Amino acid sequence: MLKLDLNDIADTMATGFQSGYNPLYEPSEFPLFHPLHVATVSINNSSITSKLGHMFYFAVYAPTLQETICKNLKWDAMTFDHINWDAHEAAFTSLTRYQQIAVSMLVHNLWNSGNQCKQHIPAADSSCASCHHDLETIDHIFNCPDHETLLNQTASYSSFLQTISLFQTPHQILQA
Repeated sequence: MLKLDLNDIADTMATGFQSGYNPLYEPSEFPLFHPLHVATVSINNSSITSKLGHMFYFAVYAPTLQETICKNLKWDAMTFDHINWDAHEAAFTSLTRYQQIAVSMLVHNLWNSGNQCKQHIPAADSSCASCHHDLETIDHIFNCPDHETLLNQTASYSSFLQTISLFQTPHQILQA
């Protein structure tokens, strides 16, 4: 008997729903405005409930920032979209302020190299501190042919691989 009563109640509710028109059931271009709210903020037809400042900043600056990054790195939009920017943000914000500045300088080719120094002080020695032959550029720093530098790079890279292998890093990444 209980099963029949529940079916009857459900049928009555469904009939009431279908017979009575309620404009709130219609699809809307904008999010619903709750009567207890004083204001509702929406971006791209979605109500913003938290991180309001971040959402405004993103809505205003993201398209231009994406365009600049793609232009400077010669990327297309698909390459840009394949980057996990949330992971990048989490990694970057976990760094100390000094580390963030150092990473930003390296990414923007502003690292204090001999080449950078020569641009500001023309009389400065801009040769590599290790090999003393070539102009010290960012590329040269990572590819200096000096024997001691190469030994240090090899040892550091081996140590790095050992460390990340402890974190169950996929084999494909270790071999890259």
